[in-house]
Amino acid sequence: MHHSLLIPEILQTICSHIDIDNYQWRGRDLLAMALVCRGFSKTFLDQLWLKIDSLYPLLTKMPPDIWSGPLARHHIELARAITPSDLEGFKAYANRVRFYYGSWAHDDELGRQMKSLLSQWSQLETLAVHHLPEESLRIVASLPRLRGLTLSDDYEDTFTPTPGTKVFPALQDLSIAANSPILCINLLKAAANCPLKTFTFELFRESSPPDWRDLFTALADSCDKGTLTTISISDAVHWRLEGQHGPNTADELRLLFPFTNLIDVSLDTRYGFDIDDAFVHEMAAAWPRLHALSIEALRVGQPLESQRLTLHGLVPLALLCPELRTLKVLVNAAHMCSSHFDLCPGSESCVDLLSVGRSPISEVSVPCIAAFLSVLFPKLRCVRANIYEDDCKAEELEYQVRWSKVQKHLVAVPPRNVSLMQFVARIGFYPWFVDLRT
Repeated sequence: MHHSLLIPEILQTICSHIDIDNYQWRGRDLLAMALVCRGFSKTFLDQLWLKIDSLYPLLTKMPPDIWSGPLARHHIELARAITPSDLEGFKAYANRVRFYYGSWAHDDELGRQMKSLLSQWSQLETLAVHHLPEESLRIVASLPRLRGLTLSDDYEDTFTPTPGTKVFPALQDLSIAANSPILCINLLKAAANCPLKTFTFELFRESSPPDWRDLFTALADSCDKGTLTTISISDAVHWRLEGQHGPNTADELRLLFPFTNLIDVSLDTRYGFDIDDAFVHEMAAAWPRLHALSIEALRVGQPLESQRLTLHGLVPLALLCPELRTLKVLVNAAHMCSSHFDLCPGSESCVDLLSVGRSPISEVSVPCIAAFLSVLFPKLRCVRANIYEDDCKAEELEYQVRWSKVQKHLVAVPPRNVSLMQFVARIGFYPWFVDLRT
């Protein structure tokens, strides 16, 4: 064999040409390469065990006599107690694993043994499990190389870190789906100066609207202000609740303003946030690097016409966020007239998608709104109203029709020396425009 094939960098290049995400073929190919010779073994076995979605492959490395029957992926039953020597094979291969996605044993003898193994899994970089008991989570929080953690939980849980240990020293991506933000808040409070880049939280099975202030405060107090680039919060239970509830306050959102490097912000809660034009100006100034912004109400607990943000409030986003491409907000366009559009500035905005949800809009304003958006967002190609027919009123369906007309009326940007009024007249909307002004 040529000596060049024993150079680690060359072997890594060979590995890069194997589709490791194709589970059907990657195991066969990597194992075949690992068996070529001893020099190939380490590199290709490391790649073979890099990512697993179950404990089953690791359990097969333990003595078969500890199982009460044939070892199955979804049914594991012990025949005897596990001794330290039984875990040697498990440990040897577990140290090769960098990404684990799957379930975790926690309610039997095997689960108790897994807790002790977690502390030795120092090379683990990403862990995604349905539920992790507090004792196991405490061990996971101390892993020195853990960069990604995804937890899906169906009940409330608490977290108390091990005294004297640094919590999540390398964590960059945190994703939690739970029926309460309590666990998420406790994790954030324990992780001082966490170098988090991506934060995702999904709420489900909540009986009452949460106070987002506590969660935002925990984020602001615990995370590095310069590293966080993505915040995504989703409230998935909006359609199960009854009764009225006002929107969340803008002051809660101001807690996130110190994160000046945010690129993607998605806050899709059931009642939305009570924001106005002045607040959006503050937000655009605080987050100038935005690429995507979504602040929508999945279910609005107040009349749609009470929405205070207007189309003119979008101007700061066009001027102060030059890289913004996707914008999803609720706006009130129900009482717009031509005078509202006279001061529309031209911009170099990159916004190409505007989603307005259930935003109210008047029929007579459609042409002027189309002209306004064409000037403000010269690259705009899609205006979308997301309204579900089984959960809306007749007037909301009419709003959807009107916004679709805005989409059809989007036109090329006018010359800079042409006023908006002249532009509207040129593209054939002059009769409606005159009606508006009178």
